[in-house]
Amino acid sequence: MRITSTAFLAGGLAAANLLPRQDTSTIPRPSLGDIPYGTNVASCTVPGKLALTFDDGPDVHTSDVLDLLKKNNAKATFFIVGDNGRWGRKNTGDPTGPYPALLKRMHDEGHQLGSHSWSHANFTKLTSQGRREELLKVESMFASVLGFIPTYFRPPYTSYDDATNQDLKTLGYHNLNFDLDTEDYKNDTELSRGFITSGFSQAAANKKINSGKPSSLITLLHDVNEKSVYEFLPWVIYEAKNAGYDLVTVGECLGDPSNYWYRDAVTGQAWSAAILSFL
Repeated sequence: MRITSTAFLAGGLAAANLLPRQDTSTIPRPSLGDIPYGTNVASCTVPGKLALTFDDGPDVHTSDVLDLLKKNNAKATFFIVGDNGRWGRKNTGDPTGPYPALLKRMHDEGHQLGSHSWSHANFTKLTSQGRREELLKVESMFASVLGFIPTYFRPPYTSYDDATNQDLKTLGYHNLNFDLDTEDYKNDTELSRGFITSGFSQAAANKKINSGKPSSLITLLHDVNEKSVYEFLPWVIYEAKNAGYDLVTVGECLGDPSNYWYRDAVTGQAWSAAILSFL
């Protein structure tokens, strides 16, 4: 069942209240695991895995995405924006709105959460201090709602440069890109299906060197787009299963243990309460 914007947003998103702010600006940020920092990560290392990633949410359609993933025993990664008025959502951390509970549901159901900045700003157009403020502000929201901050970040518009990567490294973030852009933001389902079909075909060509498994892929989708959620995503899941893929988080696709996906918002160390332990 679809959820209408009116029903989903009723009862509180007009308020601008945040949960109690947690300052993460001075916590230690040691490197965790083997995934590189300060460089673009655009492909996975574990064959046979498809990492569905969703940018710009959460939104009114995100709960339906979670329902579909649960029905298909699939996991995904959500890159969260803290305050994105372009979709009428002013504050993801607003305790009177629906989104804190939705973030908790994502985590409880085994999905991975990453940062997509506070306001969906273009990081190459910000100063180093501006980038830092964008990251710290969304960290405060994560810390208040979930008790941890993510170690994975996707720059808005996938726009980054050497200075951006250096700032991300300083703050302990992996710059997570993708190798299969569905261009679902164009709202052309047939176009997006073509990208998936082509990507799966190329990946299947590597089965001989991957013990019979297709090459892994990281896909880009958007849970703020209605057509993506209700027309495109069910088809992607169906085709992915037929192609022999396991639908997993980015961390699992990279072989990164789940406690390294987040750091404790107080100590800065690996998040010991992570619910996944596939390695």
